[in-house]
Amino acid sequence: MTTNRDFLLAVLRHPAFAAGALDTHFIERHLPRAARAAADDPAADRVHVIAAALHAHERRRRAGGPLPPSIPSGWRNNRWRPQDRSYRIGDDTIEVRYVANGEGRFDVEAASATSQALVVAADERTIVLELDGVRRRFALAVRDEATFVHGPLGTSTLTPVPRFPPPRREQVAGGCLAPMPGVIRQVHVAPGDRVEKGTVLLVLEAMKMEHQMTAHDTGS
Repeated sequence: MTTNRDFLLAVLRHPAFAAGALDTHFIERHLPRAARAAADDPAADRVHVIAAALHAHERRRRAGGPLPPSIPSGWRNNRWRPQDRSYRIGDDTIEVRYVANGEGRFDVEAASATSQALVVAADERTIVLELDGVRRRFALAVRDEATFVHGPLGTSTLTPVPRFPPPRREQVAGGCLAPMPGVIRQVHVAPGDRVEKGTVLLVLEAMKMEHQMTAHDTGS
């Protein structure tokens, strides 16, 4: 979600604009290209990552059905570890670890700092979050793999990091990969035989069932 918000703020905050010294060369004279983009703000990124993590937490809580306010989402009778989410911002990755204490209150750790958080209100697209005594409203939007967080501190584009890597199957060039461990019961071809696509090569027994392994292509 690319906007010109930072450029407009740079114009509004410039002393020459406030003084009314405007002409058609204002931008070229007072705002070189480097000054039109917002500077990196790690503190704002940290707040936005916490807002995104707790907003996702509240969405999961609502999706799981109604719970008494005193029982937080992710509740265990033996709470042994915090919940966690990680987000990439540019080349950096920020991990958020949090413990829900009930009544919308959280102990949060992010970017090597701890905070006290209170979720005042949340819906599908917004969250009102009080972080270390400062209350702010954030709007969130998800598009493809990115989460955009907009609030009083500006806008951050976050990419959630999956908790578990996607499954990968080993690719065997010129051969077949068994779908599971098993015992070969029958072999229907010999080395050097020419086979057509779909020919049954062997029969594998696994999980008390027989599985036919077939040729993916024609060849020998």
